[in-house]
Amino acid sequence: YSCNNNLSGSGTSIPAFSVTANQDVVCTFTNTRDTGSLQVLKNIDLNGDGDFTDNGETGATDWNWDIASGEQNIATGQTRTLNTGSYTITEDNQTDFHLVNWTCYNDTNGTTNSIPVSITANTQLTCTFNNARDTGTIVVHKDVQGPNGEDVTDNSNYFEVSLDSGTGQTISDNLTVTYNDVPTGSHTVTESLIDSDYTLYGISSVAGGSGNTSGLVFNVVTGTNDVYVTNRQQSGTITVVKDVVNPDGGAVSDTHSFTANLNPGTQSSPLAEGSVAVFTVNPGTYTVSESPDDDYTNLGCLTATGKTDIVVASGDDITITCTNQQKP
Repeated sequence: YSCNNNLSGSGTSIPAFSVTANQDVVCTFTNTRDTGSLQVLKNIDLNGDGDFTDNGETGATDWNWDIASGEQNIATGQTRTLNTGSYTITEDNQTDFHLVNWTCYNDTNGTTNSIPVSITANTQLTCTFNNARDTGTIVVHKDVQGPNGEDVTDNSNYFEVSLDSGTGQTISDNLTVTYNDVPTGSHTVTESLIDSDYTLYGISSVAGGSGNTSGLVFNVVTGTNDVYVTNRQQSGTITVVKDVVNPDGGAVSDTHSFTANLNPGTQSSPLAEGSVAVFTVNPGTYTVSESPDDDYTNLGCLTATGKTDIVVASGDDITITCTNQQKP
């Protein structure tokens, strides 16, 4: 308080003073509004791992918060002095992020984008919005096809796929690799290991799609994001060698022409000593037979291990021998 008779002081009452004749004494009480302060901080889970301990995840200043019916677009990290009383504060959402929860130093917390705060005199209240990057799930599907896109089942070899040049994950025909908690936005799936007997036909968001053999770059959204990696088998070959023996089973030079037939299928080829027949085939199991010849006994067409069944894997080159014996 202060008076025009040079009396001043603090408090809610003015001590007694004298007033002389014809004297006008004017006194004024001066009041100051009680205030406190409010600071809003920001934590962001940037990689979707459920914590805020990684580099750059605390103390973000590129977000804004608002005071209902008050100042707007205040940068996180800043402090505002406010009159004592009740307020509501919110944050401005950003694309690809969501609110996890909020906490305040007065032991209040919640999960909605609305913080009720009470400002008391000469105290600072600090509240923190905790946000996380939106995430999705990537499911990589593997399909191995025949050389011309035929529907086959081939689990004889394994491949590896990678997300964003990370560690390769093993995958085989009709199996999947799943990546969880992938931050939304641009990512790349590649096939990081492929057997040389196969070709990469395509990496696509559509089953069986071709192209993108150097990697599929796509935008991950919340939910499940399917990626299809399609490989094709390479054709194999069966090389048929002719061996003719004499009636006693000994070696002989005989250039008589025979006919080799591939089963299953319709491929046939003439065959004689000194030449070979070559059949180009899809991976599978085959046999080779010969057309009957009355002048020779057919001793069979066998693999190097003496088997009639010829198992051709992707890209295989198998050699067999068809033996005939001259009749006396």
